[in-house]
Amino acid sequence: MCNKFSNTASEQGYSCLELLIALVLSLILVVIATSISAPLLRTSTLKSQARQIEHLLSGSLASSVNQKSKLTLYISRRKLQVFNNTQLLSRYQTPKGYSLKKQSAQNLDSWIEDIFPSGVQSPFTLVLARNKDLCLITISLRGRVSSKCFFL
Repeated sequence: MCNKFSNTASEQGYSCLELLIALVLSLILVVIATSISAPLLRTSTLKSQARQIEHLLSGSLASSVNQKSKLTLYISRRKLQVFNNTQLLSRYQTPKGYSLKKQSAQNLDSWIEDIFPSGVQSPFTLVLARNKDLCLITISLRGRVSSKCFFL
């Protein structure tokens, strides 16, 4: 592969030193690219999970108004479920390392929220957390769902 005795200019190929330098430079570029992209991947994953919850809540609110029926949200640290009476309509399971909490009552392991067919909602905020990063997912009085994420 490498010929350490090739000193003539007429021979074709690269020396071992040239190949070693190229390998080291490419490894340095890979390390730099990985260190730059890792935080971006971490933030996009949390935002993606928050959007899934946001869409589930928005769909549940719209479904409640369209069907003119009250829906019940069962929320725990690991899952969110939407019920129409006793029938499970949809669910969200938090990935490993994530947790759901209610902003105003951090000590609760689970709680229930009602979604009313009038479109008017008792406002509440969910906290989706992973390590020190978190997203606040809020349902307003008028049933609008929004999210805002914070990365520490």
